[in-house]
Amino acid sequence: MSLAIASTACWGIWTVIPPVNSQAKEDSGYDTQKPEQLLRRIIDASSNPGDIVLDCFGGSGPTAAVAHKMNRQWITVELLEQTVNSFTRHRLEKVVAGEHTGGITQDVGWSGGGGFRMLTVGPSLYERVDSRVLLADWAKGDEFAQAVAAQLGFAYEPDGPFAGTKGRTRLAVVDGVADDVVVSSIEIHTTSYRIDAVTSRESNLPRPPNRPRPRPLADRDVAYR
Repeated sequence: MSLAIASTACWGIWTVIPPVNSQAKEDSGYDTQKPEQLLRRIIDASSNPGDIVLDCFGGSGPTAAVAHKMNRQWITVELLEQTVNSFTRHRLEKVVAGEHTGGITQDVGWSGGGGFRMLTVGPSLYERVDSRVLLADWAKGDEFAQAVAAQLGFAYEPDGPFAGTKGRTRLAVVDGVADDVVVSSIEIHTTSYRIDAVTSRESNLPRPPNRPRPRPLADRDVAYR
């Protein structure tokens, strides 16, 4: 049995969409800008309203713009701060304000709405020394506690011995060894709170062979990390 597959129709799906030219309303002056109609077709075929669209190469922001107009959630990443300030942010602000009239705006009836947040990736919490992975030198005190809270999904809200909250759960971060004395001092400050985790800075550092790791306190509501 022989099987023949014609690719003409599939090829035509993409070739009917012209590239962005300098006269188009959606033109942003970015060298490698993709046409919104093309991105609309891709997003429409691969997602549903409310889904999250991830774009790892933000550029002038067309993918995020199209996703926003199509009622998708989105995350776009751009390495160059200059590109973000000159192209990406400007375009997305216009989309939110309903001032971006090019691309698929009229086709989908977009008139503005929603919003977005800009986040800057901070320095790495870890650094590699030879074959070991250690905490970075900057990860101390409040900075260490804030980083741990973010990684564990807690809102960073310093309150006495606690560094973060998640509902009624409180997170204690110890910049040192979480031994029985430290844990007991934290428990003194608890009322109806449950300590979800006591995170020790030294839990990520090499430990001398004769020095035991502080044990989890099974008789208390504390998890050691």
